[in-house]
Amino acid sequence: MAAHELGQYINGDKRVMYYAHDYDWQEHDAFNRNDDAFKEDQADLYGLNLIWDYASSQGYTCEDPGEFMLHFGIPERLKKVVAKKFKSNNDLLF
Repeated sequence: MAAHELGQYINGDKRVMYYAHDYDWQEHDAFNRNDDAFKEDQADLYGLNLIWDYASSQGYTCEDPGEFMLHFGIPERLKKVVAKKFKSNNDLLF
C-alpha cells in the first residue's frame, strides 16, 4: 500500500519493512513507540487515514468496511481498524 509507505516517510522512518504482510495488526501502546511493530502500525494508520480523508472529500460512499477495503486495496490485516473507523464515522456510509 503506497499510502503506508508514505506514512513511514512522513513519520520519519525511512528503513526497510519490519514485518511480513501476513502480520495481524494490533494497536500498540505509547510505551512501545520505539519498537518496529509500532512504527509499522503508525504507517498503517497514516495510510488508512489518508485514504479515508480522500474518499470522504471525493464524495465516495460505501455500505460496509469490506467494500471500502476492496475498493481502495486496504490489506486484510487492517480489517478491525477499518471496522472501528466505520463505527466512529459515518461520512462514507449511505
